[in-house]
Amino acid sequence: MKNYTQAERKHVMDLYLSNHSISSISRLTGIARSTIYEWLDNEKPEKIKTNKEIYDLNRKVNRMQNIINILQEVPCSTKASTRDKCLAIQSLSHKYKETQMCAALKLSQATYFNFKKSNKIGRTVYDEKKNTLTPLIEEIFRNSNGIFGAPKICAILRSRGYTVSPKYVSDIMHENEWFSCRGNARQQYYNQKRKNILKRQFTVSKPNEVWVGDVTYFTVDGRTLFLCAILDLYSRKIIAYRTSSKNSTQLTKRTFKEAFEYRNNPKGLMFHSDQGSNYTSMTYQKYLKECGVTQSFSKPGTPYDNSVIESFFKNLKNERLYIMNPQTEKEYRREIDWYMDFYNTRRPHETLQYGTPNAVEARYFNTFNDPETGDESDT
Repeated sequence: MKNYTQAERKHVMDLYLSNHSISSISRLTGIARSTIYEWLDNEKPEKIKTNKEIYDLNRKVNRMQNIINILQEVPCSTKASTRDKCLAIQSLSHKYKETQMCAALKLSQATYFNFKKSNKIGRTVYDEKKNTLTPLIEEIFRNSNGIFGAPKICAILRSRGYTVSPKYVSDIMHENEWFSCRGNARQQYYNQKRKNILKRQFTVSKPNEVWVGDVTYFTVDGRTLFLCAILDLYSRKIIAYRTSSKNSTQLTKRTFKEAFEYRNNPKGLMFHSDQGSNYTSMTYQKYLKECGVTQSFSKPGTPYDNSVIESFFKNLKNERLYIMNPQTEKEYRREIDWYMDFYNTRRPHETLQYGTPNAVEARYFNTFNDPETGDESDT
């Protein structure tokens, strides 16, 4: 058996520690693989460290160094109360990872995050961090001309030494209504077009000032039938309604056209509805624009913004449809017709000081057209 020098053995071990395979070491050195295996077996395990082991050791050293740095900076010791530890972690959360500080102070992560979630940590530290970061976020956002979103702003803040997450930045941006034009330009455009002009001002001074509309449904013999109605806020009168088996733009447009013609094409009219697709479609909005009508929209998911028409539909169902329980579409339409006439001509309305919609309108127009007043109707 050939004798190898200590230098040759060391060279083989260096190659092995450099992650060379046994086969490649054998080819490079001309030493049999069996000999190399024998040398490795004879080496003590603690003397052989792979790259991964070295990497792990370096990580451990760095982690321990971080713990030392944290313990030197936190305003409490590992024997402090849970609350003091949590407050200390919160105060340095912009500089160190919260998980590392939990480890340094021997506090379980679950305890800290539960404590934080339940708002037992004083708001002072949170507010200080927020007050520090909010103007910085605004500065970066403005300097980008509204282009940068939360991820990019977060990256810039991190490059400046702040520990933040995209979600944290996003929350502050949403709270201040700073929206990136890249992802929200289209939605912001439509939001601007769909403003709530009415703002629940349901008391108006004259007919044909504000109309409200909506669509409801009722199931008859397993079929869903839709009802579109338009109500004048001044008198609470239903001035037009239509039924259909489809909730479509055609249904809402035809109903509005009927009301508009019935009222002799009034000027200066506002029409308020929800943001259903049949009211926000280009066809419907174009038609109302051609009629000179200003559109107002409820905020999504806020039925109270259109509560007058919602209340009417509720009364219609409770006072007629649920009682009569129509079994066919013909019966359904008949009950709708009956209630519309009853509502406008015979049903007292509390908001109208117990007058009926028709009576209130008649009184207004009689006064408005009174020769002694010198006024003329604009309808």
